[in-house]
Amino acid sequence: MRRGALVSLLLSSALICPLLYCIYFDYRRRHSPAFRKLLRSVSLKHKKQQEQRMIRVLDRRITELDEFLGSLSKGLASDSSESRLPPELSSAMVDFVVQQLKLAESYSLAGNYEESALSLYLALSVYPSPDELLSSMVPNENVRQILQRFVSVRPITPPVPRYRSSVNVSD
Repeated sequence: MRRGALVSLLLSSALICPLLYCIYFDYRRRHSPAFRKLLRSVSLKHKKQQEQRMIRVLDRRITELDEFLGSLSKGLASDSSESRLPPELSSAMVDFVVQQLKLAESYSLAGNYEESALSLYLALSVYPSPDELLSSMVPNENVRQILQRFVSVRPITPPVPRYRSSVNVSD
């Protein structure tokens, strides 16, 4: 056998084998109930692992946020002479929110929707009125769905009440 014929035979078999495997896989998927059940269980297992990984990442980022807010509250406690937030504290929070919103937008444009939703969740959890912030933004539909899952796991509670008023309304 010539060398060129041997090389062409090897290359053609290397190209045909994956095609034949795809045909075999498709045949098994269509005709074997046990194989379909196995594929379904593997798919569900993979989906659960992804959700658990998202929850772990969310918990890790939230602990980072809690540490950040703890350090800010220590700064507030040391400056207890004022009844409202000091300017450096509010500017740090504003910087954090802006940074997270920029990250969310860049992740969304890159197609990394989980990280985008996570950054948006962190920004909303620090912002005093998250409803207003969310209504002013129009996130991607994928980001919105992931954000809803995050909120269902851990609801957003604003750190500072939205409206401070000493007026009591009585009937």
